[in-house]
Amino acid sequence: VVLIPFLQGIPYSFTNWKSIISDKKEFNGLHNYILMLKNTYSNLHYLFYNVQDYPKAYEYAMKEYSLSRIIGKTELTCLTHLGMSLMALDSIERAKDIFAFALDTISSNQRLKEDTEVLCSLLFNFSYLKDSAHAARCISFLEQLDIDEGNTAMNYAFGEYYRMIGKR
Repeated sequence: VVLIPFLQGIPYSFTNWKSIISDKKEFNGLHNYILMLKNTYSNLHYLFYNVQDYPKAYEYAMKEYSLSRIIGKTELTCLTHLGMSLMALDSIERAKDIFAFALDTISSNQRLKEDTEVLCSLLFNFSYLKDSAHAARCISFLEQLDIDEGNTAMNYAFGEYYRMIGKR
């Protein structure tokens, strides 16, 4: 009984949502399914990372990254997931490379306001890894923004940065 409505809904999922209420139907392909699967992998990465099963977290971060490349939208969050998993697996140089790629992407996009959370995450990770050059780049971007002083992610990131440079 539950399967019938699911099967009836499949043709609609291949179309644009707006076309369900209009006469015109646009084929959307598998894009929606790939996006949902990518988001599922993101959630699984988060779960396994938080229970400290880092090999599984890395596996799902890689799957998330692969799918994001297929749909042509490599999100910065996906890169930070990959870098954090590599860092937890002691692949420090690979993690730094992934984080540096994310920072270069932010630099070229120039959407600093939208990327604030990722910038804070990158600042924290670069500071934790004692990569002062990349951390300083993150600081320069964050200083261009008007961020609320109560922003927890920013406070943690700046705290780790100040610990790295020996300032209290």
